[in-house]
Formats: sequence, C-alpha cells, structure tokens
Amino acid sequence: MPRRPRILSSTGIYHVMMRGINKGDLFADDRDREKFLEIIEVTSSLGEYDIYAYCLMTNHIHLLIKETGDPIDRTMKRIGVSYSQHFNKRYERVGHVFQDRFRSETVENERYLLGCIRYIHNNPVKAGIIKQPEYYGWSSYSDYIGKGKFTRGITNTSLILGIFSDNAEKAVQAFREFSMKEDEKDIFIDYNDEDGNVKKEALQKRVNGIVSMHGLSIKELAECEDRLKRDRVLKELKSIKGASIRQLADILSIGKNIIYKA
Repeated sequence: MPRRPRILSSTGIYHVMMRGINKGDLFADDRDREKFLEIIEVTSSLGEYDIYAYCLMTNHIHLLIKETGDPIDRTMKRIGVSYSQHFNKRYERVGHVFQDRFRSETVENERYLLGCIRYIHNNPVKAGIIKQPEYYGWSSYSDYIGKGKFTRGITNTSLILGIFSDNAEKAVQAFREFSMKEDEKDIFIDYNDEDGNVKKEALQKRVNGIVSMHGLSIKELAECEDRLKRDRVLKELKSIKGASIRQLADILSIGKNIIYKA
C-alpha cells in the first residue's frame, strides 16, 4: 500500500512523534537521552529548524518543530539517522531503531500551538511518572520556567512566552498556570494511537447505531453527566474492531483521555 502524502503546515510548525521499532525502548539510560538532546541541539543550531518543545519518554518522543531551513522530512531523517547510528553502535546491533517513518500533525493556530505544548509537557504526568511537569528531567518544560537542574536552553521559548505576556516574569507565571490546566477535548497524536482500519463513514454509522441503542445522541453522550452511563457506552464503542481511540474522539467530540480511561 502506498504511503499517504504528508499534510504540509501553512505555519511550518509540526507536532512530531517518533516510536521505537516494535514499540521497543529508544533509551536504555540517561546517556542515550543526553545523546538525543545533543543531536537536537546541534542540528537546530545550524538553522535547520526551531524546537518549541520536546519530551523524551522511554519508547517514544514528542517534538514541536518549526521549519526554518530544511523541510520537516529532511530534518527528521537527519535526526533519526544520527540517533540510530549512536544506538546501533553502542548496543552492537543492526537494523531500524524507529518504527516506520515519524508521525506528524500540523499546527495551524495559536490555540492548538499552546494546547500541543501543554500536552507534550504533561506526557510524563499522564503516564504516572511524576505529578507535575517541572519534575521531569527530559522535557523542555524547565526551559520555559527558567529554573531547575533540567534547564538546557535548547528550546526557543520566546514565541510561546510572548503570547502570555511581554513581561518575562508574568509570562512564566501564566505559562505555569496554563500548563496545569487540562482540556479534555484537545486531540493530539499519541503513542497509544493506532491509525485504525475502519473507514470514517462506516465507523460513523456503527457509532451512531450503538449510541442510539442506549437512548442517546452523540451530542447527548458528549454532554452526559452520568459518568457510569457514559463510560459503559464508551467501553462498547472501544470494542468496535479496527476503530482507534483517535477516530472515536474525533467522531464523538470527547477527549481521548476520557475514552481511554473508560
């Protein structure tokens, strides 16, 4: 099956996710993580791109990148090849390190940009690793708040902080407060996502049928205050063969986290 062409961003900004081959680990220890960040620092300093946010998890990576020179495909290839060479040499292995080509989504407006950064920084919180993003050593959050032992200075923070305030101190405070909020209706590419092998039209019909059997419309399900009833329906919807959580979130206008936890 031929690959679908990548959707290009009118702003040049992309949320990128890279996964380990067969969902395997990308980082065995902090030395590997430091090497990956070194590659980011070197390649971005050459003027190829700006890095607005990053988060290194054990078996996947989130990046928020703005094209400034090379197109996103070439940039990600350079990053992937450089890290794969390190990984294969260190562990005396051959073959692919990353799962297929990287996944990406375009960032076309300010609201989605800010929500995406919040989502990236809260990945370790969602995974139960830490309780607040500032305690995680392998994301760009510390670059934004400007303190802590995890600050590395490889992130271009001026654009984002400038959205919150022209005053540096106020901008950081507003950024911290924004980062602690959660919008369950934000939908971003995620490690747990699968592309799904059910066409949207067919899935829409299945969803409508199941929801109506419970005496609800899709809008009523999204606004349902009876959590037990809502979750019963969501569990049934998740059992649809070939349907992904991302597809269901898109159809239902319900956050992926809510569907995932149901």
